[in-house]
Amino acid sequence: MIYKIIGSGSSGNALLLENGILVDCGVPYKDIKDEVIGLVLLTHRHSDHFRVATIKKLAKDHPMIRFAVPEYLAQDLVEKCLVDTRRIDIIQRGEHYDYGLATIMSYPLVHDVDNVGWWLEINGQTAVYITDTGTVDHLSYKELEQADYYFLEANYEDDEINQRIEKKLQAGDFAYEARVKETHLSLKQAQDFIAWYAAPDSKVIWIHQHKDKEEKKKIKEPPEAKLKGLLKPVDVNGNVVAGGENERMDKTT
Repeated sequence: MIYKIIGSGSSGNALLLENGILVDCGVPYKDIKDEVIGLVLLTHRHSDHFRVATIKKLAKDHPMIRFAVPEYLAQDLVEKCLVDTRRIDIIQRGEHYDYGLATIMSYPLVHDVDNVGWWLEINGQTAVYITDTGTVDHLSYKELEQADYYFLEANYEDDEINQRIEKKLQAGDFAYEARVKETHLSLKQAQDFIAWYAAPDSKVIWIHQHKDKEEKKKIKEPPEAKLKGLLKPVDVNGNVVAGGENERMDKTT
């Protein structure tokens, strides 16, 4: 599967999959204006996933794009982003929707606002997208099993974030990391999910890593190799998969 991670993390999230499918739209418009996009899937209303100015501009400049969203985002699309209601499809959780470009399904996630993840089947391959959730223990959808690709949040490591919280509390500082633990997946939680659901040849890409607001550093680099903003896929053991069409997306696709 061809994919391109345009943005990942608190500064903005957007994943472009083949056939012009954009998952989340929390990046500046300049980052996606040259991409070919036919379908936009949105998860929740936080600005690093739902950037109003970008969605508004995207909808205005590309009148054929459709938006597939959970019902709680429809009003924001209409009132804040000025998207025509005829271009918005309300997606019910657990139901399959065939767009030709892809078959999609949403499922509920646990965050501090309503949130969903996405399962997609594109050209015979499947992908799972999960980010901004405090747990995945509630998920029991068969579609999540043995997917070809997992784009999965691995936001922090327990030991290191606990040390940060303790250090700040001892200094009398506010430890915002406590909220992170309640609303985002740890690396351990993500690894446990993969161990339970993934096939031996599934490709796993860690996304939405936590950055300390003071130090502006990621807690720990994941096993993925980075190249000009793109992430190479890795297998369930963290080994980079060399070669293959999924390493890069041509903007002319």
